[in-house]
Amino acid sequence: MTLQERLESKVQKSEGGCWVWQSGLLDKRKKNMQYGRIRVNGKMVLAHRIAYEIYVGEIPEGLHVLHSCDNQKCINPQHLHVGTNAENRAECVNKGRQAKGKTHGKCKLTDEQIQEIRDSSLGAPEICKRYGICNRQYVWKIRHGYRRQISDAL
Repeated sequence: MTLQERLESKVQKSEGGCWVWQSGLLDKRKKNMQYGRIRVNGKMVLAHRIAYEIYVGEIPEGLHVLHSCDNQKCINPQHLHVGTNAENRAECVNKGRQAKGKTHGKCKLTDEQIQEIRDSSLGAPEICKRYGICNRQYVWKIRHGYRRQISDAL
């Protein structure tokens, strides 16, 4: 069986045009990623990249294969295009798929706790102790709207 035949045997074509991968997945649930994968020459590779190479052509060095349909399990070459990491991130933000606030995997504080910190008259050392924040700089960031940047240090 050719690689193309193997690839096609592992998809289910949906009404929306997606070719949904039905076999092994690269499962990174914390990052909410579930891309199809297939063994090629003894190595596991992402199925959508192989589909792009078979149906469209070579992937230029350093570029990603992006999904216009936003279905990570889709390998339909008509739904795939190449782009830079910056373009991939921009698509993620523009389509509202970027985790923010309490949906972000590193978030330790709830929306209510953030608001409590912003409204509090307590000093930074007391806030740190109460909410388990390890650095007073992050209290300042919370109070000044830099919420995204605090998650790494909590």
